[in-house]
Amino acid sequence: CNVPHPHGHNDTGFMVAGQGMEGCANYGVPILDTTEGRTRVHYFDASTDEAFNAVTSCVTANGWRGCLNLAETWLDQPRTKTMVV
Repeated sequence: CNVPHPHGHNDTGFMVAGQGMEGCANYGVPILDTTEGRTRVHYFDASTDEAFNAVTSCVTANGWRGCLNLAETWLDQPRTKTMVV
């Protein structure tokens, strides 16, 4: 199962890596991006043939950064020197 904030606390946890786990009916790719002084989690849904084809075609042609219009951003926070990620 892939869901942001499975316990209802925004920005404090994510349930990912059950890629295609039976019973969840979702499949996708989470991306952790820690560039530009930020911590971001992007999730590319690929749970349907249409979504899978759109994501794989776009990422193959443009890299994942060029396809963020197909992703849901689960987290986008600035990092500080004291922040532990």
